[in-house]
Amino acid sequence: MSENLHLCKCLFCLKNYPNGNFVTKSVYYRHRKRNQMSIEEESSNSEQEENVEEKDINLNLKNNEVSIINYNLLNIYLLINKI
Repeated sequence: MSENLHLCKCLFCLKNYPNGNFVTKSVYYRHRKRNQMSIEEESSNSEQEENVEEKDINLNLKNNEVSIINYNLLNIYLLINKI
């Protein structure tokens, strides 16, 4: 019977058994699949957060460029009209 058991160190098993838990082969593969799905989900979420942060940075850069252009235009206008 012990040859059919696998040491599972998935998040769930480690939470309940700090050194892991011996489970059947089918449970072991189910836990691996669940871990893989949660890792992929976390990865996807972090990629989405990075994309949002990158868009925010790009928007801030564009706003700064517009501000600089407006400032320069105002200075040119003031120089031309010597106000």
